[in-house]
Amino acid sequence: MAGRIFISYRRADTANQAGWLADRLVAQYGRNQVVKDVDSIQLGNDFADVIAAAVTSCNVLLALIGHQWLAAAPGGDDYVRVEIESALTRGVQVIPVLVDGARMPTAAELPPSLALLAQRAPLSLGAANPEGDVSRITQVLDQNIAERQGTETSMAVNQPTVTGMAPSWGRPVVQGGQPQPGQSLPGQPVGQPRGLVRRIGTPVADEYAPRHPDTPRGS
Repeated sequence: MAGRIFISYRRADTANQAGWLADRLVAQYGRNQVVKDVDSIQLGNDFADVIAAAVTSCNVLLALIGHQWLAAAPGGDDYVRVEIESALTRGVQVIPVLVDGARMPTAAELPPSLALLAQRAPLSLGAANPEGDVSRITQVLDQNIAERQGTETSMAVNQPTVTGMAPSWGRPVVQGGQPQPGQSLPGQPVGQPRGLVRRIGTPVADEYAPRHPDTPRGS
């Protein structure tokens, strides 16, 4: 499984459980596949943009919800709200994880931008059977990431291709046949020998995945 997992949590609510779960997921998938904190927000940067970039780099967001999740929401900048909102609006799968028997918030209790969270089927993580809960979480993660990657692969395979055009500048490429007497191939100076028009590949963009600030978030 090559997908990445973002763990969203409130420090005043489920910090210990988030750290414990992160350790288990790192052991299962590797350190580079698990994002728990964004720590690269510099002065002058828009924290919402940085968090959105980190969330979008992942396939699944696990939203840990404890008994104090609603009460611990800060009145100002709410990193957790931005994390979940970014995932919901950018097509990242959001899975609520209810910690130690916490209940799922209703849509009426959530900000309008998070109302869709109430419609997501939650998983559980508790002290009674933590290893069994993690096993169930990893099963669901594997399934969701495999389905997402399968959809992305299918979309890439089914993308229409345009032939007969030279890359970048758009001159037509001669696919067959001979030019009329006195006529040059496109892009060839008059009187010069005919040659091949080479196709140019497109570069692959590098991934940039910042992580969560380690400074107090007020929650």
